[in-house]
Amino acid sequence: MFCTNCGMGNNEESRFCTKCGKQLAQQATASDADDERTPQVTPQPAQPPAPQQYTMPQKIAKTAQPDKVENKKPKGAVFLGVAIGVVASVLVYIALYFIIGLWSEDNGGVEGAGYAGEDNGRIEEPGYDREDDGRLEEQGYNREDRGRIEGPGFDSAEDAVLAYLDAFSNADLEAMIATFAIESFVENYDLEASIERIRVYSVNLQQRFPSSNRFTTSMNTRQRQAMVVEGISWQYMTIFVPDSDLLHSWSTIMDDAQEIREFMRDLGDPAYLRSLSTMNFVGFVDPNRLNDRFDTEQNQQNIERIRDIMGAQRLENIVARVDIDGQTYLFCFDVLLYDGKWYIHSLGGNIGLLLGLPFQNGGVILEAYLQW
Repeated sequence: MFCTNCGMGNNEESRFCTKCGKQLAQQATASDADDERTPQVTPQPAQPPAPQQYTMPQKIAKTAQPDKVENKKPKGAVFLGVAIGVVASVLVYIALYFIIGLWSEDNGGVEGAGYAGEDNGRIEEPGYDREDDGRLEEQGYNREDRGRIEGPGFDSAEDAVLAYLDAFSNADLEAMIATFAIESFVENYDLEASIERIRVYSVNLQQRFPSSNRFTTSMNTRQRQAMVVEGISWQYMTIFVPDSDLLHSWSTIMDDAQEIREFMRDLGDPAYLRSLSTMNFVGFVDPNRLNDRFDTEQNQQNIERIRDIMGAQRLENIVARVDIDGQTYLFCFDVLLYDGKWYIHSLGGNIGLLLGLPFQNGGVILEAYLQW
């Protein structure tokens, strides 16, 4: 007989289904009343159990309904919006570039020397547009002759020094720099001869590269100018901040905020500029009077070797006596002759070395410190 629950065939004598354990229908009818209430079951072939139905959670099912995603934008529309934004940004950038470029078209490029601004501050244009150009103007300086850092040069070594002192008294850094050989120095400096003289290459040499192309020449020019400005800054500090430890070392230690404030006040005191305006040239001093070794054959040969390395026609050592705010200083210079014009080479120079002036003094010393 067949089980009414799972359809499994069983022996006639079996009371329970051998597969599902359900009580078989025939045995379950114990009385006539039960026979009347229990319908006859037609045997059915065995069927596999129906798969269990998965009911989606109500919240998720609602999310999946088509009427809930009607605001979803197509991917194409999103990409189109992004593309439009990018294009708009590029157009704005180009517009700003041309607007700014047209507004500043007279400012020139990095290498341009034709800057039209009133106060450009460019290295290529020292800015000799003051009404009183001092000795630079006396030497025939043309204000329209721009593009070089150095000035036109001077007719004598003494004139070059006097022009420097004039510019210093006016606190005119550009005019001070213009008294130095900058481009002329770079164009004539013999790096190979300098290395041969000391048998050492060092980045501290006055020039690091041969001026063999436009790029190395430009770097050498900037290096030369930087060295000139560094010497001027040391000279300024020697005169106005003489008690600073910086004149004896490369650093100074400060213990507290009060000391820092006092140091900053001394370092930037505007009274220094007023003192500069009192600068008065007293006269020139013969280097032989300052040091007996200056005129020795060995020292003069050394000066000639330096002149050869600089590629100059002549090299002179000039010492100037200058009064500043009631004190007398000695300013020492090396001055070079290039193509018939004199330019300052360095502050201190050969006579400064013989006097024992450290690099940090910038070639200047109080006259009272010397016995001569």
